Amino acid sequence: MANEKQLIRAITEPTIILDEIQAFTDEQTADENAPNTVSPVKTVKQMGGVTPVVQVLTKIFTGDEIESFSIDVGQGLPTCSVRLLIMDKSIYSRSYPKDGDVMSVFIRSKDDVFKPIRNDYLITGVSISNDETVYESAYESMTISGELYVPGYKAVKCFSKKATSYKALMQVATDLKLGFASNEVDTDDEQSWICAFDRTVDFIKDVTNSAWKDENSFFYSFVDVYYYLNFVNVEPLFSEDTEIEDSLMNDLISNDYGNDNVQAKQLGKTVISNWEDHSSTPFFIKKYKLFNNAASVNLANGYKRYISYYDALIKEPQFLFVDPKTTDGAEKDKMLLKGRPNENVYLEQIQRNWFGVQYGEGGENCHEKYNIAKVQNYQNLVHLEKMGVEVVLQSLNPNLRMMQSIPLVIVIRTDASRKIANTPIDENGNEQVEPMEAPMVIDKTITGNYVIWSMRYVYREGEFRHELNLVRREWPTPPVIGGPLPPTGKK
Repeated sequence: MANEKQLIRAITEPTIILDEIQAFTDEQTADENAPNTVSPVKTVKQMGGVTPVVQVLTKIFTGDEIESFSIDVGQGLPTCSVRLLIMDKSIYSRSYPKDGDVMSVFIRSKDDVFKPIRNDYLITGVSISNDETVYESAYESMTISGELYVPGYKAVKCFSKKATSYKALMQVATDLKLGFASNEVDTDDEQSWICAFDRTVDFIKDVTNSAWKDENSFFYSFVDVYYYLNFVNVEPLFSEDTEIEDSLMNDLISNDYGNDNVQAKQLGKTVISNWEDHSSTPFFIKKYKLFNNAASVNLANGYKRYISYYDALIKEPQFLFVDPKTTDGAEKDKMLLKGRPNENVYLEQIQRNWFGVQYGEGGENCHEKYNIAKVQNYQNLVHLEKMGVEVVLQSLNPNLRMMQSIPLVIVIRTDASRKIANTPIDENGNEQVEPMEAPMVIDKTITGNYVIWSMRYVYREGEFRHELNLVRREWPTPPVIGGPLPPTGKK
């Protein structure tokens, strides 16, 4: 289970009012006294789960009219793109999007336990596929792009908030009628945060970039599909929980679960996996692949960042190193992604920044750690993008959230070389002599705790799927056949 600091909780609720989707209005006025007619209520209960519902002005698209659909969630606002099959071209006269129009969407899991997604997206682009050789009445495709509609989010404003970064962002969320969610209760950085004729979105970024709690914290913010501004202390999300990992692996190795097994169902609620007994759950992995951006991240940002500035309060220059955090104790048996083992080349690859003069006392101009916070937040976040796993779940799972810590278990059934490289452990903690005799083994390198860094809800070719970009800070040292494991103890 996630520890207390990994749980992102709603602090305030959103108050944004969405446009009505006409089908939902019909549901409320369905004629219950006409049992032989097609009930709008029954129609609505099927909508959103089998195909997305998309409304543009008065036109509702669903079923075969939607060729593809996706919602992308990452830093900033969620975005949406939908490709529509235009069979009735009267939409060009009646419902073609114009300035300020929104696209209303609704999707949900087939399991009613999960919260549905109901959004309005400000339409930012429309394109139509048009072959000049076809007849006027021929079908065409129209692609509509949009971003989550939050009035005032990109408006230029002038205001200030005398508060900690946590409270300042909560106040801004309320001003925008967004909810506010966090895994923190406050920060230690009170000052006057000023938005001097700047966009509100840029003010949110600036406050997040300069947020400070302590040397073991760094922060990230984004708006999710449920209209919450999330302000997250990222460090606790990467705390190791080896007890959970070990118990999951032992259960998977030592038991032959069937689809009706109670423990298998419980595991299905806590992990994402390509384990076949997961296949009836929305946590089942259809496909996955590793990605590696380590070299490009290191070349652009250095392994460490050296910062200097003049502190006008104490009248002294400040010289500091900011080294991306690693989990305590991870150097004993993990790869810290600091160059090759037994090499110290990474110590010479350092970026340097001069921040000028820092003024202020007691938050009158800026908080004491203002410059350090900028680098500590940035350097830690960018180094999380070095390596990870891209995962495609076989169905929609709205229960998963951005910046959620979740265990990933990858099993190997038929690949002989991978089974040998990941020799399973028996119930006594000893390696099995014949790994090929095991019905499946755990991939020890990929399996572990990850954080959801970005996600996409996708509908294509008549099916929903859920795409996740997972990252983690340290990786297990891979097994070396025919020799001892290399030491990894770099800090």
